[in-house]
Amino acid sequence: MRVERDRHQGEVLGVRHLAPPDGKQLIAATFARLLGDTFGRLGVDAAGAEPWAHSLVGIGESAGQWWLDRRTMSRAAFTRYLSVFVWHALEGTTAEYGVDLSALDRPEIVTPLRKSPR
Repeated sequence: MRVERDRHQGEVLGVRHLAPPDGKQLIAATFARLLGDTFGRLGVDAAGAEPWAHSLVGIGESAGQWWLDRRTMSRAAFTRYLSVFVWHALEGTTAEYGVDLSALDRPEIVTPLRKSPR
């Protein structure tokens, strides 16, 4: 359990019960490391990697639930729309720093999550 207080007033804002990380937390943490490492190698400010990762996990979960509830398009179309949205968000962020994402085509920039089988 953790008590959260206002930094300036010292008032108790709330009490959080710290639970073990769920799947979303683990995915976001892994994604944050990947984003942070990749942004750092590209010379992009990596400070936003963690909130970006959690935001993207939330977008995926929310959009996925929308699709499951409605199914107004094929799974392939849904996946394409969501992938394009996320790609353009990342592309726009790196463009702000003058980095073209084609730099990711260089293998020394990207660290794979797993080793390739031999």
